[in-house]
Amino acid sequence: MSCFLLPQNVCQQINSIVSNFWWGQKHEERRIYWCSWNNLTKAKHEGGLGFRDLQCFNEAMLAKQRWRLIHESSSLLAQSLHARYYPNNNFLNATIGYNPSYTWKIIVAGRQIITKGIQWNIGNGCDTLVWKDPWVPNLPKFRILSPQGEGIMELRDGDLMHEDMLGWNVEQLKELFNPLEVTTIRSIPLISMIKRDRIMRHYTKNGIYSVKYGYLVAKKDQDNERASTSSTGNDYKLWRWTW
Repeated sequence: MSCFLLPQNVCQQINSIVSNFWWGQKHEERRIYWCSWNNLTKAKHEGGLGFRDLQCFNEAMLAKQRWRLIHESSSLLAQSLHARYYPNNNFLNATIGYNPSYTWKIIVAGRQIITKGIQWNIGNGCDTLVWKDPWVPNLPKFRILSPQGEGIMELRDGDLMHEDMLGWNVEQLKELFNPLEVTTIRSIPLISMIKRDRIMRHYTKNGIYSVKYGYLVAKKDQDNERASTSSTGNDYKLWRWTW
C-alpha cells in the first residue's frame, strides 16, 4: 500500500468486508446497517468510530513516498525522476510530461495531499518561486496575493535579497508587493545563505509529513466530495468529552 495505488473497487470490497464483520453478518445473512460506512470512518471527535477508509489510507501512505522525493533528493529514485520529468523545476511544480511511466503517474496523481498545508522555509532563496510557491506566513495559503506585473519575469526569493544575502531588499519589495506583504516578508528571518530552501508542513508540530495527517486530509477531501458535513463547535467538544 505504500508503493502502489490500489484499484478503487478493491478498496471498496475490503471496506465492505470490514463493515460486514462489524455488523455481525455471517455468510449470506442480511443484517441492518445502523450507520453508513462513511460515518464510521469519521474521526471520533466528529461522531465516528475512527475506522480507516482503505482508499484514503492508501493515498496517505503513497504521499509519504512523495515527501521523501522532496527531502531525500540525493536518492537514486529522486535523481532519476528529476532528470526525466522536471529537470528545470521542483517536484511541486512538475507536470506529468509526455509518455510518463506508471510510477510517475501515481506520484503526480496524489500530489494534492502534499501541497496542502506546506510552507517553504527560506534559506538562500534559490528554490522558492515568488508567485507560485507558498512561502509567506500569515497570508492565505501562504502565497503572494499581489499580481505579477507585466514584463516581470518569474522571480525566486533569492532575487529579493541583497547581494550579500544578509537581508531583504526593502526597496524592491515595496515596488512589487502591497504594504502588508512587505511587512510580513521582512519579518521572515533569513536562516543562512548556505542552506537551501526547505519545504515544511505548517500543520504539524515538527514540520514533517505524517501518514496520520495525510489520512485526515484525504478523508476530508472525500467527505467534501460526498457533500458531507463535519461536526464543529459544541459538537466537537461533546464528542471529545464522550471519548
